[in-house]
Amino acid sequence: MKGTNMKLCIVGNSHIACLRSAMNGNDSFFKNNDVTFFGAPRRMLTKLATDQSGRKLIAPPRVERYLQKTSGGLINIELDKYDAFLVGGLSYAVQSLVPTFASDQYSSEVRRATVRDYWTSQTINQVIGVLRSVCAAPIFVMHAPLAAVLDPVQVPESVYASMIETSQDAYFDDFSARLLRQPDSTLNGGMATRREYSVGSVRLEGVGSDDLKEHHEDETEHMNAAFGGIMLNVLAEELSRVSVRKRASA
Repeated sequence: MKGTNMKLCIVGNSHIACLRSAMNGNDSFFKNNDVTFFGAPRRMLTKLATDQSGRKLIAPPRVERYLQKTSGGLINIELDKYDAFLVGGLSYAVQSLVPTFASDQYSSEVRRATVRDYWTSQTINQVIGVLRSVCAAPIFVMHAPLAAVLDPVQVPESVYASMIETSQDAYFDDFSARLLRQPDSTLNGGMATRREYSVGSVRLEGVGSDDLKEHHEDETEHMNAAFGGIMLNVLAEELSRVSVRKRASA
């Protein structure tokens, strides 16, 4: 894995746990980058706001408790400490977008409107919005994984890729944020993640410590350390491009 030597802030909901659980299997990523996690369940991060200085993201006491536990003691996100940000999860049923791209009956305008409406309705909209309003650092986005259902509707992986491309162009470009795509190796067609990547997934509660607790065995929404490691590799490639640009402009 390429070295980037960045201070990286990962902020999100329970879906960032797969990245933390991948730590032991991705020593090079965590050696090459100084990573801090900030997580809170479900939609709690809609409460993130800037302080008066505009250099910190703060949250109500109920959310602070989660930020403190997952970060190892921090309750505020001090923006100037980080070179880049990854916003993880904070989206629901992403696979619901794919059918619009699987049928020729929908125009490009309808597809663009569909993805804009979807992303605008998700928690991710508030989080990257408040982050970008006060911070110029690179922002990457890992959407909540496609569910690992056993018998998904089968559409080609290219249809999922088209949805990601349109989401980038129609929504994420407005925030100068980069939406990461699940690699084809993780997909079961274009609407689901392979079941092997949800077995042994861990809960958010253990992020910030080594006391990682697994979900029940039939969990399909959250992914495991193997999936987290794959997505860290995707992120590392993106970070290496940022690193190259930084060196070229220095």
